[in-house]
Amino acid sequence: MELYVPTLTAFILVIVATAIHLTMFRAMLFYARRITNFSATHVAFAIIIALVAHLIEISAFAVGIAWLSASGNYGYLDNGPTPPTASDYFYYSAVTYTTVGFGDITPVGQLRFVSAIEALTGLVLSAWTASVIFLGGQKVGQQFLQQHKSE
Repeated sequence: MELYVPTLTAFILVIVATAIHLTMFRAMLFYARRITNFSATHVAFAIIIALVAHLIEISAFAVGIAWLSASGNYGYLDNGPTPPTASDYFYYSAVTYTTVGFGDITPVGQLRFVSAIEALTGLVLSAWTASVIFLGGQKVGQQFLQQHKSE
């Protein structure tokens, strides 16, 4: 079997996930520039927006893996005696994206390649999220110290 369809699908999913992430960060930056005093609430809101973006990205990978699996040519998810449901695809994608990898659902065939790309993408985008939220939290801390320095 040829690997070009799973490879192309994986890289399209990487582009989609990265575009979702970039769009989310641009929106957060757009609103952050209008805030004069950052607070812990703003950081918490940023975390919630980031989690929503990650869930959308996980969903995109789940749809891609389900599509490849449904074709019957590129492998399948081994879920034991029952065929995987939509929630199984989402669960598998979430476990793979976050690199938890419980192993209760496993990819067979060329879906292993797509799964590896998803894990790498999830790792990179999660690190990106963590660094941006750290910088936001650092800014909140600096503002707090400047406000309470004179006391």
